[in-house]
Amino acid sequence: MVFAVLALAVGACGSSSLPAGARDDGGSSEPDAKVVPPLSPDAGVDAARDGAAPDAAADTRSAPDAADDVEPPEPDGGITDPTRCLPDGSGRFVLQTSGGLDIDTAQGNDFFCSGSSGSDGRAFLNWAVPVRGTSLRAAFNLTIPGFARGLTGSGKPVELVVLIAGDQGNIWNAPELCKVDLTGNAPAAGAPGNVYKITGTIRCPPIAGQRQPTPPLAIARFEFTSAVTFE
Repeated sequence: MVFAVLALAVGACGSSSLPAGARDDGGSSEPDAKVVPPLSPDAGVDAARDGAAPDAAADTRSAPDAADDVEPPEPDGGITDPTRCLPDGSGRFVLQTSGGLDIDTAQGNDFFCSGSSGSDGRAFLNWAVPVRGTSLRAAFNLTIPGFARGLTGSGKPVELVVLIAGDQGNIWNAPELCKVDLTGNAPAAGAPGNVYKITGTIRCPPIAGQRQPTPPLAIARFEFTSAVTFE
């Protein structure tokens, strides 16, 4: 009786010979496969949040409309008033020359009269003047040393440089040959406080040109009322 019970116990133990960790699936001894849980509805969304490039279509922000930065046109189409020498309309420029250049011009206030004076005490006045017989203009550049606000007087030495391009190209340079008679030097009405109205007359002997042979430049009349801006 005892031997029969032992035999049954040994038989029962011998029938379970699967190694640890194995599954009784009809004889297969492969290790258990890991069970992958099903994808959730939000799978992939967090990845996009954590570094994936956002969908371009999702960004509904648009670049500013370039048309918003365009200023509306001016009523006159953007055309400004003609150049005015002085705000009060008193600008004036009269020049008559012969020899090297044939000039006879009388300008009112509607012309460009550039002038400035720096900390070195020199004033620079510039005019672009039409020349007879050509479509070009000659540049008349005047330098007045020792200039100051309110300064007037006669016979002050100045430097005059005259230039023209084209077929008549030449330079007339007269350092200290010309004299200026300053009859007016006061704040320009209607202009900022550093803009002065300057009135004067230039007197020069004939000036030889650098291009030879050419006749000297003879100045018969040179009068101006212009603006000078003090820096």
